[in-house]
Amino acid sequence: MKPVYRNYGHYIQDGWSRTPKKYFIDIADLLKKAVVPQDCEVLDIGCATGNFLGYIHERFPKATLVGVDVFDELLETGRQIAPYVQFEKASVFDVARVLGRRFDVVTVLGVLPLFPADQLESFFDNVFRCLKPNGRAIIMSPFNEFGVDVMTTHRKHINGQSGSWETAWNVYALETITDIVKGSCKSFQFIPFQFDRKLEQGLDPGRTWTHPTEHNPHQLMNGLKLLIDLYFLECVVGTVTVTSGNQK
Repeated sequence: MKPVYRNYGHYIQDGWSRTPKKYFIDIADLLKKAVVPQDCEVLDIGCATGNFLGYIHERFPKATLVGVDVFDELLETGRQIAPYVQFEKASVFDVARVLGRRFDVVTVLGVLPLFPADQLESFFDNVFRCLKPNGRAIIMSPFNEFGVDVMTTHRKHINGQSGSWETAWNVYALETITDIVKGSCKSFQFIPFQFDRKLEQGLDPGRTWTHPTEHNPHQLMNGLKLLIDLYFLECVVGTVTVTSGNQK
């Protein structure tokens, strides 16, 4: 089953916020902590209009920045806003072939939940193909600490109109992801993302907002009635290897 995702228009409508998202700051801090060089080469897979890369440009002004996405409209908007970023059309499954180069850092933020379980190994293989030896991948996604894999489809009813079925919020167990990446990485870790501000519910029920609970005043949730616990999966590869050789 191929992922079906149509909920991308808000990246253009919302534009770039003047205040960087907290996870932008956290990822840049992780790279600083890892002593990633200022002139590093960074690839963002699923970059949308390049908002994250725009922030990385502020923190790493000497870095070479490349963003890929599958939607032409997002890429064209990004080219207008951030001429210092190289934008290319590619999916995670063909990005290594399209770009023909490797990077010090590869980020994949909020993209993994789109993909079904039978594409997970290929997803990670192709991310790791884009890394230099000792390169670092940072993947932000919800993961499940209870050992359960959840695959979802949904359709939204907005203003009396019924949309089409989409995938966007698959949640995989930490154990599932560990079994896939452990053979390809020199080291890896799951880092819980701590959201610390109020986020109002918007018009699109497919996007997250905060809902206070007994244990978390800033618990993220969405209109699928899912509580969202986000993690950064930080992987460091040694020599560049892949586990299955699959590219799609």
